[in-house]
Formats: sequence, C-alpha cells, structure tokens
Amino acid sequence: MEIIFHNIYLASFALYVVAWFFSLLRLLKSKSFYLRIIQLLLLLSLSAETIYLGWRWIRVNHPPLFGTFENTLASAWFLGIFVIIINICRNNKFKGLDAFILPWGIAALLWGSRFRVTLFPLTISELSWWLDIHVLFAWLAYPVFILSFSCSLAFLIKLYLENRGYKVEGLPDLDILDDLNFKAITYAFVFFSIMLAVGSWYYFILMGDWYAWEVVGLFSGVAWLVYGLIIHVRLFFGWHGKKFAIITSFPVLLIFLAYWIWSVFPGTYHSFDFFIIKAL
Repeated sequence: MEIIFHNIYLASFALYVVAWFFSLLRLLKSKSFYLRIIQLLLLLSLSAETIYLGWRWIRVNHPPLFGTFENTLASAWFLGIFVIIINICRNNKFKGLDAFILPWGIAALLWGSRFRVTLFPLTISELSWWLDIHVLFAWLAYPVFILSFSCSLAFLIKLYLENRGYKVEGLPDLDILDDLNFKAITYAFVFFSIMLAVGSWYYFILMGDWYAWEVVGLFSGVAWLVYGLIIHVRLFFGWHGKKFAIITSFPVLLIFLAYWIWSVFPGTYHSFDFFIIKAL
C-alpha cells in the first residue's frame, strides 16, 4: 500500500513539472489554450498530492507539518492552489506569472526528497490547534511573497526587453505588475504577522516567554521588518516602478531562509528531522 501512495506522489510531481513547462510556453507564445492545459495538469497533480497528503494525515492523525519532507509537500500544494486561483480569478492580470511561481514548488519537492519520508507521531507540545494555525498562516503568506518576487522579476525583465524594442505579450503591463507587487506584499505581510503573533503566543504557552533567540525567529523578524519598511516607503515616499521592483526582489531571500533554514540548522526549535544517510 505504501508503494502505491508513493507512486501517486511521484505522479503528482511529474504532472507539476509538466504544468510548469506549459506555463513557460504560455509565457513565450502567449496562447490562451495553454492556460487550460496548465489548469488541468495542476488539478490532476494537486489531486494526486492531496490523496498522498490525506493518506499520511490518516496514518498519523495530524496535518502534514512534521519535518522537511511534509513541509515541502505543503509548500508545493499551496503554491499550486494559489496558481489555480489567480488564473481563475483574473487570468489576464496574472498572465505569465505562473512560470515564475511554479519553480518554487518544484524546487521544494526536490529539496524534500533529500529527507526521510518516515511517518512520525507528533509530540505532546506539537498537538495543538495553535500550532496548526501558526503553520496555516505561514503557508498562506508564502505563495503571496513568491507572487511579489515574481512581479518584481517580471517587471524588470519586461522593462529591459521593451527598452530594447522587444514586444512582450506574455506578461501583464508594467503598471499592473507594479500594483500587483505592492498588493501581494501587503497581503503577505498581514498573513506573516498573524503567523508570527500566533507562534509567539504558543511559545509563551509552552515556555513562558514571547520570543526565542534562534535562527528561524531571527530571519522571520528581519523579514517582517524589511517588508514593513517596504510598505512604508511605498505609502509615504511613493516609490514605484523600477526602483520598487528592485527593492522588492531581494527580501525574498529572507523569506526563503526563514522558511527553510530550520531543515538543515540543528540549533532551532523548528528542526526535527534529518537528511537521508546513504550507506557507502
């Protein structure tokens, strides 16, 4: 039975990669029928992944949030769902951006494959709805941060090409990308703030303190401050266009570290799994 579900997981990964391939074709050729193919492939991929996640959830009676492998599954799932939603809501406004978002899910799944897939029961301290809410808002914020970075990168690429006389039809207009970038940062900042607040409250329940000086908390706090500053300069100093795209393209590194450094750094409360160690 375990082999069957593992093959379902592999099939979901393959469909995810193919969906990204068609998103690249849509970006380059700007054909509308590619969108239907992308949506179908993502639906099939995420359906298969949902079956696999559900199987793991039933086996150990907790959501898929334990260890790097399960968190990379959650990352790819939320990114895929996010792409489907934005394509359904306003596909012309978000056109071409799925080609920038989906690689993050693929990279996460590849990273997770380096870790153990063993099912573990949660400890008593992890059996809490506060922890589930904390993780939920972390994954709600993550794809929106990736959207912001995608808008920044798409803006700079489109601006560069158009300044050299190329016509770029596979991406939204520059003013749309600029507006989307700011809105994405604002929503992500709200989700991220809730995530931090809930995490701080749960840590207080467990440890009697509001903050732990460890690497995940450090990068999360710095990322929160940086994105708060970005919102500030947009609202009060009116930064737009190329300048705004540049300053919003770098902080995603802080988000990446805040979300994933715990999987390799042992000195944190968020670390609880290990690399696969192969025999020589």
